[in-house]
Amino acid sequence: MKPVSLYAASKLSGEVLCTTYARANNLSTVILRLFNVYGPSADGKERNTVEAIFLHRVAQELPPMIKGDPDEGRDFVHIQDVIRVIQCVLNVNLKGEIINIGSGKMTLLLEIARLVINLSGKSLDAVIEGQPSGEPMCLQADMRKVLRL
Repeated sequence: MKPVSLYAASKLSGEVLCTTYARANNLSTVILRLFNVYGPSADGKERNTVEAIFLHRVAQELPPMIKGDPDEGRDFVHIQDVIRVIQCVLNVNLKGEIINIGSGKMTLLLEIARLVINLSGKSLDAVIEGQPSGEPMCLQADMRKVLRL
């Protein structure tokens, strides 16, 4: 794996440290790569998520604003699904596994903006600010391992 951002590099280095420590000390370790987790508490107070930002803007009668490429996509997974996976992992003897946790479905930023607008019943259109910078960033969980395990 060749990370292309500092964020990705820091995540990868954390995984390497965890797995190395586990091997050196004969520990059972599982790393869960959580994709975009959402749920009832995702109000943007702890961390501004794209859906929370869109919801806050629409609540203020402002259109959702997409900065960059509206075709960027994310894999959104509900907190209850994450909890179920964690419970399963705790009941299975896994060693050194790195597992993606997502829905396995790509949702575009423009789709999220339109969904928030439709659910609000307000007459707004998403605003796209800036220019796409080439290939849109799309993050989608590969769910094959978690389904197999």
